[in-house]
Amino acid sequence: MNFSFATYEALKETSRIRITPDQEKRLRIISGPVNVVYLDTSPEEMKRQVEDKRKQENEKIEQKVKDISEEKGDPDKKPVEKPKAEVNET
Repeated sequence: MNFSFATYEALKETSRIRITPDQEKRLRIISGPVNVVYLDTSPEEMKRQVEDKRKQENEKIEQKVKDISEEKGDPDKKPVEKPKAEVNET
């Protein structure tokens, strides 16, 4: 009984905790649903969604590479090989 009460009180207390945007970024905390799967989605649509997600991740990586190269201020330097984002298709 004491354990269940303590667990309940701990859960109530976590709802009062606030984190900074820096902590959210550093700890990679996200809100909302993650990896949502809709049962009525066709295989073609699921493949398209995976490809869209992969494309978005690659665009983020390209933007980061561009931002880093601009920060260094070395436009004559050869571009850095961009890693491709991998999305688990399971």
